[in-house]
Amino acid sequence: MMVIDDFHPDPHAVRARYLAHADAFERPDGARYPGRQFEGIPELRDGTVSRLEALLDRRLAIRNHAVRVATAADYARDDFSYTVHLDFTPYTAIVYLGLVDEARPDAEHPEYGTCFYEHVETGERRIWTRRDPDYEEQLRARGLGAAEYEAYKERISRDFFRPERWRVYERIPYKFNRMVLQDASRLYHSGPDRSFGVDLATGRMTENFFLRFDLRGLFEL
Repeated sequence: MMVIDDFHPDPHAVRARYLAHADAFERPDGARYPGRQFEGIPELRDGTVSRLEALLDRRLAIRNHAVRVATAADYARDDFSYTVHLDFTPYTAIVYLGLVDEARPDAEHPEYGTCFYEHVETGERRIWTRRDPDYEEQLRARGLGAAEYEAYKERISRDFFRPERWRVYERIPYKFNRMVLQDASRLYHSGPDRSFGVDLATGRMTENFFLRFDLRGLFEL
């Protein structure tokens, strides 16, 4: 994992441009996330990717980019009260752009950040998919064939909505203009209090990037 603070040179300007498109935020039918989503602004997306490429010294391929805002009420819904999950892409980057406390924009807020979970029964902290560069290696390490591993994954995923089946082993506090870059196979969810605010301007805003590239050997994710 890589945590990059002060990611955007002018995060307030980036945030203001997204909020200027308030009418474009929507909740698609069948969405599996809380709150509303906007597909973003190509100019800002490209700027974010360019900065990340410069930091990593790697060319990146984007599978998806979106801006999401969720309020405290969005996360209070029963179907989102506890959903440990993974992202179906090799890597995920999230930039925190919500202001928990406008008077203290640089403050850290562990209760609203990102938690990483371990499955109590199996000890698993990740689930690999066929998209992952290490998929075959992980199957060999467990002595499982593809069909057996898929059944093993299904056994773990049945517990995604059962909080007693998980324990937090790492927590990244929410901080305005912080980017968290992670291996998307890690099992995670937002912090214990999930979200804050009552509308787009005051809620938990994040830029979300699904990325395709191979970071093995660059740093430990």
